[in-house]
Amino acid sequence: MNKINNKSMFVLLSILSFPSVAETIFSDDFQDGDISDWQISGVGNDAIANLYNGNYSLRLQNKKSALQTISTAGFDNVSIDASVVGYLLESTDTCIAELSVDNGANWLTIEEVVNGQDDGVTWYSGSISPTGASDNAALQIRARANATDNADNCYFDNITVQGDPIVASATLPFSDNLDAGWSAWIADNGNATAATGVSQETGIYVWSGNAVKLRGSANLTKTFSTLGKSNIVIDWHLLGGWLEAGESCDIQVNTGSGYSTIASVSNGEDDWYYRNGSVTLSSDANNLAQLHVRMQGNTNNEYNNNDYDVCYTDEFSIYSAAQAPEITITGSTDFGDVVVNQTSSLLITVANEGTADLLIGSIYGADSSGLSISSETCVNQTLNSNSSCNINIQYAPTSEGTLNELLTITNNDADESSATLTLTGNAIAENSGSVYDPLSGSGAVNRTLLTSTALNSTSFNLVDYSAFAVPNEAANPTNNFQGSLVLTGESTTGNLQEQGTSIAGSYTDSEHLPEFDFEFVQEGTHIIPVQRGLIPTEHPSWHYILEPGRVWNENNDNGFSRASIPFALQEAGANCTHNGVLSFLFKTDGSISNVAYQIATETCAYFKYDSWGILDASYTPSSVVNAGVIANNYQAEVARRMPTKTIADLTVDFPTASIDTSKIGSDQASADQTVYGVVIDGINYVSSCKTRRGDYPYCEVMSLPSYSTAKSVVGAVGLMRLEQKYPGTKNTNVSLCSNSTWSQVSFENLLDMSTGRYTSSGFEVDEGDSTTANNFFLKYSHTEKLNHSCSYTQKVSAGTTWVYHTSDTYLLGAEMNDMESTDLWDMLNNDLWTPLGLSPAISTTSRTNDSVVQPWSGQPFTGYGLTYHHDDIVKIAEFLHQDNGVINGTQVLDQTMLNEVLQTTPHGLNAGSQYDSYDNGFWIWNAQEAFSCSNSLAIPYMSGYGGIVVSLLPNDTIYYAFSDSEDYGQINTAKELHKVRAMCN
Repeated sequence: MNKINNKSMFVLLSILSFPSVAETIFSDDFQDGDISDWQISGVGNDAIANLYNGNYSLRLQNKKSALQTISTAGFDNVSIDASVVGYLLESTDTCIAELSVDNGANWLTIEEVVNGQDDGVTWYSGSISPTGASDNAALQIRARANATDNADNCYFDNITVQGDPIVASATLPFSDNLDAGWSAWIADNGNATAATGVSQETGIYVWSGNAVKLRGSANLTKTFSTLGKSNIVIDWHLLGGWLEAGESCDIQVNTGSGYSTIASVSNGEDDWYYRNGSVTLSSDANNLAQLHVRMQGNTNNEYNNNDYDVCYTDEFSIYSAAQAPEITITGSTDFGDVVVNQTSSLLITVANEGTADLLIGSIYGADSSGLSISSETCVNQTLNSNSSCNINIQYAPTSEGTLNELLTITNNDADESSATLTLTGNAIAENSGSVYDPLSGSGAVNRTLLTSTALNSTSFNLVDYSAFAVPNEAANPTNNFQGSLVLTGESTTGNLQEQGTSIAGSYTDSEHLPEFDFEFVQEGTHIIPVQRGLIPTEHPSWHYILEPGRVWNENNDNGFSRASIPFALQEAGANCTHNGVLSFLFKTDGSISNVAYQIATETCAYFKYDSWGILDASYTPSSVVNAGVIANNYQAEVARRMPTKTIADLTVDFPTASIDTSKIGSDQASADQTVYGVVIDGINYVSSCKTRRGDYPYCEVMSLPSYSTAKSVVGAVGLMRLEQKYPGTKNTNVSLCSNSTWSQVSFENLLDMSTGRYTSSGFEVDEGDSTTANNFFLKYSHTEKLNHSCSYTQKVSAGTTWVYHTSDTYLLGAEMNDMESTDLWDMLNNDLWTPLGLSPAISTTSRTNDSVVQPWSGQPFTGYGLTYHHDDIVKIAEFLHQDNGVINGTQVLDQTMLNEVLQTTPHGLNAGSQYDSYDNGFWIWNAQEAFSCSNSLAIPYMSGYGGIVVSLLPNDTIYYAFSDSEDYGQINTAKELHKVRAMCN
């Protein structure tokens, strides 16, 4: 099929570093005999793909026409070509190929054949490049017969639309050490050619892995935006060799009136030593949408004394040196609902993100009834660049009402000298107002498990998880929980029974819970832990994850309200996760029953167990700091979850697809499944969360370990984010390994696991070796993990051979962490997870244990150690797959790297089989054979230990499965989704 419709090719081409040359946006030569994608209308015999003398063309008769609508968005200098033949035309009959740039209001002729030119064999070809054809989302091409009857024939062929990709301007600051080449630049080989028998290098060449060689008039060009910037500075490094009189190596800029040289190395300075300098550009370079910078060779490309006359360029930077303070204010400003005569607090942080000192003057405005500044470190202070101060604000209302108060901070930021923020909240009477997520039952619950009597006893056995769920007749709670819940006897009470594994003896105290002392806030029928995400403990085996649960009344609970709270135990220094629920009775005054808990499910192939117990407890009511904010944040968290339906609803929503829902998720054994689902058109069709004791009652907040899907979510997404923020980051070389050969390995090599450093290239031989287990996975300090990561010696050149090493991703995380002024994880939370609306579960990650004072707070593991809700992973997948790394209209991930992952042709390095490769932190499944596609089909997916798969399917659907079945398949599910929309291109 010789037909191209390249409506989205711009996205990829506009960010690749090649000369701006015409690309084919659309082409149809009709050789496939298919005209079904043309819109046919008008009077006359049916339009056909006509075969004559071995060639197909489009035939139109009488007054028939064919219309094609094409997007040239992202392309400039667009031209349209067409060829026309006429036969048996009469009088005023014509055959016309024409174009409209205004949705059919006006038509421009591409080519026209009239009576007298209608010999039936001579092709007349035309080409036009009209104003309005470029960057047009709805360009219309029309082939039209304007004749009198069906004996008049018009033939059309070779209809082509071409254009130049529009290259976006890069933003400042920008730096490039050029160690791995010129991928961030547009390259032109100029007059450089390779001399036979001398050198086969091209005009531009990566030299020894740390510079770029320019021969002849070869050059590198890049366009920058300096909008809003002044005092533009370029730092440069140039080296010349064998230069002759009149030859030079130049740095040039073009502000709109042609290139001028700002730095140069010439004959007499060609001693093979680098010259460098710093140039402040003229004011013409300020506030430009396009500032063009060129690194230019200016030699004749002659060969002398075993080398060409040549230029080398290295270590380039461009930035604004303007000095100014920049005030930023962060922190929640909404107190939410605050009960009269209780206190809620907010923490506001004021920071200076500018390059000059920020002078804080006064703070005023927090003078409404009940509002006060309890403490601050800002007034009359000087904040240096990247420093901050804090303001603690309390709201203690004495009467009901609404808070809306303006707080002003005076400072010397030129455009925000009186920075303001609005403090809001609602003062409410205790137990007043509507109930969040109310229950409609009467409280007449017929309970046989976890009764009031059982919760006040000292013995408890495993029960069906339905006993921890909100029953149908549950009533709204009459008691309120706000304060601390403390369990006692954790270290001595508890039971553990393995389920098919035999490893408990390798753990210390695995049958007992860590110490439990946490604050909770009740919001309507929900109870919310103040501390969310992974919570490190002093337990030798387990950390906690606490999630929001429910509160309700049952008539037989003697005036107490009943609480049920989901939690998880995650293995310290690992990702093995065991989900459980605890339950108790309480009253507002602090009265409380014992707390029963059970764990009967996990995502952990090597350690499966049930655990249960009942513990003494105490409830201390108190005013929790930021209680209103916590409640409001939780309501917002629930509201932004993706809509969900059951797997069975697939047959309802897609009745003609004949989906067999029993095959959805069947790639993993049912007994080993935790949860699975598919996403279609923004709906998360999700299974129940399975346990050995029935369905888990809090599936929406079940803790799901990432294992190695983190290599994609943190390693790949993290590097794509840094590459977008700091172009050239992916080409930065390793600096944390003392072995000098690692300096030849780039960040992208680490992501691809193609460092060339390994012991064995066999499939996961190094990963499964006892040395890796003992020196990496079972070591918990950053120094120990880094030592192992850097211990591999070079076997082949970087970028040539894939060898699976989690330690490579760990090293990548450590390198990326060093690039951020705070922490890699803070950057991901602020830039990605929070704007995407992810849950607090992913706001934390497993880290190394490097401090006695703050244990488990060191380097993020990067290659594993995340925790998701199923809503998190589907949002991340949609962000990559459907949104192409865009959040709220802003491109936040590097498109080149992401497009490399999402392309449907096989790519990446071979990863253990003919069907698997690995590219930019993602597995790539060569699925053409599986779906019997005529064209190639590559499907990117994330994979995690034990049986976790998250697949970005090419028909705009997503499949995810969390299990510990040791099965990573997806073909059964994918074939069912193939029925909804075809996978093949």
